[in-house]
Amino acid sequence: MTRFRIAKADIVVARTSRDTFQSLIDLMKPEDFCRIISPVNQEQHLTRIIGTGTHNDGQFFWIFENMDYKEWKQDLRTLVLSAPPERCLEQAAYYVVRDLQRINAITLPLYFFYRTADRRYCSTWRSLDKHEIPIAVSLHTLLCQLIGHLNYSKPRSQSIVTAFLSHLLACRTESDFAEMVTGAPVHDVKPLLEFATLTDLWDAFEKALEVALNVELTDITLHSTPLAEMETPLNEVILPLTLIFDLDNPPIETWSSLLEHMRTLQWHLPTVKLLITNPPTVGDLGLQKDRSEVDIEYDKERKGFVS
Repeated sequence: MTRFRIAKADIVVARTSRDTFQSLIDLMKPEDFCRIISPVNQEQHLTRIIGTGTHNDGQFFWIFENMDYKEWKQDLRTLVLSAPPERCLEQAAYYVVRDLQRINAITLPLYFFYRTADRRYCSTWRSLDKHEIPIAVSLHTLLCQLIGHLNYSKPRSQSIVTAFLSHLLACRTESDFAEMVTGAPVHDVKPLLEFATLTDLWDAFEKALEVALNVELTDITLHSTPLAEMETPLNEVILPLTLIFDLDNPPIETWSSLLEHMRTLQWHLPTVKLLITNPPTVGDLGLQKDRSEVDIEYDKERKGFVS
């Protein structure tokens, strides 16, 4: 009988904890959420790496004049740029970001430079391996870029936060809550982040992107000239989303994990495209042509004639 009472009490506590976290999620403001997850400011990093040239100065013609790149901008799903360190691919990634930002106001590139990942860890993740932590940092950073997009209304940003956190809450079991809640009042949602696995974070990120991509016209500030000049009727606009990762030669585990999770995300959200620069190898990247995954390698044609 005693054992039954304890089990029943544990269930009541777990339900109360779940309800408490849900209440916190419902009240969470986007700006407060971004402070909790502590994104890494990518704009600051871009200002440090950018040189005096532009993408039209010839240094990156092998990218911007390449047909694969031009096709990727229109419809390809995954593009990988490979080059030796002296080709400054990190700077090329900067130009790609700016290139996409100029297309129109609703083409939204989200970008992360992995060299910045070790500067800020927002949580003590209990379920992540060392090579998974930079990916978690990148997802948090991309999520805050998405939330802060100037063309999204405040209710839309709020719904993105709610979708992300609600999925993390749904992933937790009663035993998790027994560790997360120690009797003290729950003041914030940090335990949901601390107990999340990398798969949890990817799935929650996908839920957030799904909300963002299901944009209705009432959720967009229709003030930009490019949007007003679009030939496609506004009620038929499909919002594209581009994720850009400059890997800076990470461990192969990071590369493999990133690509596999992105493939799952793209399967569910076909309008999401991916650009990866500085992969860990320039040889066999394991790309799948039937999934529209292509690689542009610097000087690839010339090396084909060198024995």
